[in-house]
Amino acid sequence: MSSLRCSLFADDACFTLSNKCPATLERLINIELIKISDWFNINKLCLNFDKTTFMIFTNKPRNHKFTIYINNNKLKETDTTKYLGVIIDNKLNWKPHIKQVKNKLSKGCWAICRIRPYVNLHTLKTIYYTLIYPHLQYCIATWGFAAKTHTDSLMTKQKRIIKIMTFNSITTHTNPLFIKLKLLKLKDIYKMKVALAMRQMTRENSLAANNISLISSTHNYSTRSANNKNCFIPSVRTNIGKTAIKYQGPLIWNSIPLELKSLSLPLFKIKLRLHMINNYSSHKI
Repeated sequence: MSSLRCSLFADDACFTLSNKCPATLERLINIELIKISDWFNINKLCLNFDKTTFMIFTNKPRNHKFTIYINNNKLKETDTTKYLGVIIDNKLNWKPHIKQVKNKLSKGCWAICRIRPYVNLHTLKTIYYTLIYPHLQYCIATWGFAAKTHTDSLMTKQKRIIKIMTFNSITTHTNPLFIKLKLLKLKDIYKMKVALAMRQMTRENSLAANNISLISSTHNYSTRSANNKNCFIPSVRTNIGKTAIKYQGPLIWNSIPLELKSLSLPLFKIKLRLHMINNYSSHKI
């Protein structure tokens, strides 16, 4: 039985299939693509073969060369692809996407440098939320827990922008500036997005669908973790496993104070944001 999954958005389609055996995986995907091709033909839809590629995700050495066909057209293998504005790479280290975000931040930084002598700080914050923040927060729940060696460049760029906005030198500590501007750091933007997703899942009772469970649902004992509405943190064997929402979600949710977890969504966002910003006062950098 095939485990093919399909993700559709407008005219973009993404199909994923997994198997431990490369040869079996190749055979299964070619069988499924025949079905997909037939569906396209029945519904009188045309596939753009120039934009259709395939990617193999693995962290092991590859000895098998994949040959994938759809409608008698051989598909090209690629190491990276852009899907809904996010660059996905076959190692899932998100380095190409982070590079793209950094380039966009550089353009926004240039614009802020040029306009800052003529506007006040409030206007600069508006420009920040127009040119900088959208690129930092877009799909960050997916790529935000990439290796520190990759995300450090974005954090450095964000700090540089904050210093430029406030007319400070490059040696100035940024925590007081983030507090003054009431802005979140990159790592906390990621935590905020994941926390909002976790809150939605807990309210909609959809934790189980994402392989996440509340501790209170695993036993009937009145423990501190259960009373704090904490989630069970699964054990993972790989670094990639630690980036998954089923691991990071419970980890971040459990760190949120209990009094915030029962708030309405608008109040939850406001209070959690202030809670994160207030924590900057205990750090120097």
